[in-house]
Amino acid sequence: MSQMRVEMYLPIMAFGAAEEAKEELLSGAGGSTSVRGLGSWVDDEGETIAEHVDIVTVFVEDNADNRLWIEAVARKFKADGKQECVLYVINQNETFFIED
Repeated sequence: MSQMRVEMYLPIMAFGAAEEAKEELLSGAGGSTSVRGLGSWVDDEGETIAEHVDIVTVFVEDNADNRLWIEAVARKFKADGKQECVLYVINQNETFFIED
């Protein structure tokens, strides 16, 4: 069984939608880690916009159903949080769990 690491970037300003997405990721994956970050982007007028984000990481089996599920969480967050875009990253590599 191959695992995939998924990181989803959730702007904190969309608090209710971000919390809902974090809960969906946690319950769907059985665990999650969240760290706070500061992201920046340039708007249409060329102004730099900074926003605080939660970067949520989950590990799930790498299969088509889970990829569709992750995309669905991102799309729901985009709609509910009124976001222009949502960034998530999938890294396929070896995952090690230290259990001792």
